[in-house]
Amino acid sequence: MIVGRATLSAGLYAAAWMVQNTRAIVVGEPVGDHLDYWSEGGNIELPFSGLTLHFANGFHGYSKRPYPDLDPHEPVVAGGVRLVHEGAQRIARRGPEHAGSGHAETRDGST
Repeated sequence: MIVGRATLSAGLYAAAWMVQNTRAIVVGEPVGDHLDYWSEGGNIELPFSGLTLHFANGFHGYSKRPYPDLDPHEPVVAGGVRLVHEGAQRIARRGPEHAGSGHAETRDGST
């Protein structure tokens, strides 16, 4: 399979699929985009300016790169800024070694 700087979008997807699912031999130059990218999506017309905004909502990850876990260290139930502040205070009282330990406290401080 020949790839190069013009291998983009659906061509990149097809090349990644071939490498992962067949015994394809890749020849050429590096592909024209990163192996992890956002695509698909749609358009929204902004009501006052009439400009069109495009958004992407489909992630394609072909690099096998590990991504960080973005789960909160201190889960907060609906309640807004005050609860986020209380969660930060609990972490500060316990010390940084307990951040992300998976032990959530209730509002009264019990676990």
